[in-house]
Amino acid sequence: HFYALLTGKGWAYLRHRALPEQVAAVNALGEVGIEFPRENERLYPQSTLAAHVLGFAPVDGAGGMGVESAFDARLTSTDQRGVPLTLSIDSRVQGALESELYFGMTDQRALGAAGIVLDANTGEVVAMASLPVFDPNKLGHDDAARRNEVVQSRYELGSAFKPISIAAAMDYGTVTSMAKRYDATAPLKVGGFHIKDDHPLGRWLNVPETLVHSSNIATARIADE
Repeated sequence: HFYALLTGKGWAYLRHRALPEQVAAVNALGEVGIEFPRENERLYPQSTLAAHVLGFAPVDGAGGMGVESAFDARLTSTDQRGVPLTLSIDSRVQGALESELYFGMTDQRALGAAGIVLDANTGEVVAMASLPVFDPNKLGHDDAARRNEVVQSRYELGSAFKPISIAAAMDYGTVTSMAKRYDATAPLKVGGFHIKDDHPLGRWLNVPETLVHSSNIATARIADE
């Protein structure tokens, strides 16, 4: 606090969001050089819920990230004051996603976790979570916790493409039987490359075996069809 008074600036903040009793105590000092202006601020009643989606808005600045940043002009517009900004996020799904992610992260002793739930019909984001999380009401200096791993980090889908490819093949009518078999006896040449299996079985595989053994070769054949 005293450092703020000794900076040599024309003025300096002593504290943001001072409690009423603190304001009363300082005011009782009778120091005319101290003012108590009221300022707009954003409060987050559900604490850390969907923190990375919502972002934060510092008392003395524009939105720092997330919705607060993307829609800052809309949220601070005097013409739109009092008009809610509706998101596609479902707080119930968001809460469930965060809870399951936290359980998985602690169970596996992981450094972080991320997840997203989309509406399959519209592509709307129903829930998005990234752990570790931060509290937008109590911003600290841990920038790592503010990183939204869902949209700010690269993630190679890898084997996640296999169930997606097989599901698409079922939707299109390419795969009509789980007993249908595909040649995985040798690497598959595509252009100047060879698609190999990490744990080659050297035989023909049916659709369930393709997933169970995570066969790159058989999945590529299914996708090609």
